[in-house]
Amino acid sequence: MILEMPAPAIIFWGHELIQVYNDGYAVIMGPRHPRYLGATYRECWPDTYPVISPWMRKLLATGEVTQVAKTFFMLTRYGFNEEAYFTFDFSPLRDDAGTIAGILQVVFEVTDVVLSERRLATIRALAPRVNGPSESATTDAIRALADNPKDIPFALIYHWDEGEQRLELAESTGLAGLAQHAVVDLGRITEATTQAVAANVPVLLESVPSLLGARQFGPWPEPTEKALVLPLRRTSTDSLRGVVVLGISPRLRFDDTYRQFFEDRRASWPPTGRGAGEARRARGLHTRRASPGPGRSGGGPEGPGGGRAPVQRGTPADGPGRRSAGRRGIAV
Repeated sequence: MILEMPAPAIIFWGHELIQVYNDGYAVIMGPRHPRYLGATYRECWPDTYPVISPWMRKLLATGEVTQVAKTFFMLTRYGFNEEAYFTFDFSPLRDDAGTIAGILQVVFEVTDVVLSERRLATIRALAPRVNGPSESATTDAIRALADNPKDIPFALIYHWDEGEQRLELAESTGLAGLAQHAVVDLGRITEATTQAVAANVPVLLESVPSLLGARQFGPWPEPTEKALVLPLRRTSTDSLRGVVVLGISPRLRFDDTYRQFFEDRRASWPPTGRGAGEARRARGLHTRRASPGPGRSGGGPEGPGGGRAPVQRGTPADGPGRRSAGRRGIAV
């Protein structure tokens, strides 16, 4: 019955809910396949059993169909723990006597839908504000990025100081934990941004922990390993406005869609360019704002449910303190 179905499908049969599934569902099983083919649901999914089992028992007793939309699953189909989402329903299966004896679950992956909705919310939040309060374009931007830690586990926004011909860190998010537990020096990652500026192309950073001097964690247990550096120019001939460094989720493939989501922000990024006089005033302002805390908090990173990561201003100094943005720059 299910072996020829194009969609992932699984049957739970009998009182013990013995599992039989097709090739499509084997992908969802990940490292559990083939060990748990023919095993009970409780053996295979002990973590979700307390939540799912009541739905199954109700269906076996009443025949009532249950549908679950856009639920999170962790897969390992590409060799790493992957964030994925599925919509499925539980339907009754009857034996020869007409008695409900099993459950059919047909699964449809909706990961692309969930990611698209999430990223669209970030794009809308990054759009310049026409009405309503706005502290600054850069502050609004870093808050928008902090609201999407699953796609952007950390972010650094650099301004280009035309007068001093240098990049200066203006805002960051996702680094509060590093400032509390490790000596963080952004000098190395700041130097890496010069590659993107010189070539005027996005540059993929493959070893974020070595550049940051410590491991950075977003909402997942795995540390962030990669980031993309984007020089901010509306066109190839436009003057440099700044650079943004965006962390890449360890639980997603950095495929063409993910990369395009980042790169499309180059042309639509809110204005960040400043003249020398404004840069000097900002440096003085950041210096006066500097305090012993790890940075302004917008709420700690959450688990799979998401949430806003803390937002920091300026460059984190050694230890839990914070250094003003004006004290960390690099000439290009």
